[in-house]
Amino acid sequence: MRTKSKIWNYFEKNSTITSTADTEEVLDECVDGPLSLSNINCDKPNNKETKLKRKIGTLKQSKLKVISPLDKKTVEKYKHAIGIWMFTDMEPYNSVERKGFKHLLSVLCPNFELPSRKYFSDHKIPQMYEIVRNCLKEKLKQVSNISLTTDYWTSVNGYPFIGLAAHTINNYWKIESFCLACTSLNVDHNNVNIKNKIKEILIDWEIDESKIAGITTDCGSNILKAVESLSFNHVPCFGHVLNTGVTNAFALPPVKLCSESEINFSLQSQNETFFVKCSGLI
Repeated sequence: MRTKSKIWNYFEKNSTITSTADTEEVLDECVDGPLSLSNINCDKPNNKETKLKRKIGTLKQSKLKVISPLDKKTVEKYKHAIGIWMFTDMEPYNSVERKGFKHLLSVLCPNFELPSRKYFSDHKIPQMYEIVRNCLKEKLKQVSNISLTTDYWTSVNGYPFIGLAAHTINNYWKIESFCLACTSLNVDHNNVNIKNKIKEILIDWEIDESKIAGITTDCGSNILKAVESLSFNHVPCFGHVLNTGVTNAFALPPVKLCSESEINFSLQSQNETFFVKCSGLI
């Protein structure tokens, strides 16, 4: 058997309504008359036998956090911070597209729109590089003596590179080192090409060659000839010299242990030879 809804405890069926006009009259009373919803007290139902218990929970309206757009200065500040993180920790450009990094920024600053990797590779990092480069240029112009270190190598995937670094001592007697270049060397590694590449890097950084106090390299014949043609004071790399000395020492023939009779025989032979030479002089 179908149960009757409890809503009918508050209404009675009016059998006197026979036309549409009567229905409209009742609706008007519900809106403006004593039957309007504003005049109905739901806590006191007309039917005394049934009480509709209304459980009204305390609804606390949560304060909506309005995410307002960041101003241009703050946006640039965040982009600059990400750029510093990328080149300081040697992070690849695609790190800004990783899910974990995006989630971190969405929690820390949900109203910051993270730029793409192309923005950092084509714009932000090159821009920051030029700023740092110009600062280092001015700094190197103010020093009176600069020492250099250089080396060239072939990477595991077969690409040749050359690196050149500058070293100075500041006013607080602390050594400061700057990487001037780490670039490809897609030419024959002879002394002429190495010399030209070093001169090219120095010209690019506007470094006067008269400030070069010395250059440290390994003892390869081609790099030694290149340094000689540059007229720089050469300081051999201690680590390379030590490694070469140990390697050559292990390449020597092993020492043979001789018996006492063999030693005496050797000394006797040397003495006889000595006397023969002396007698020839008399």
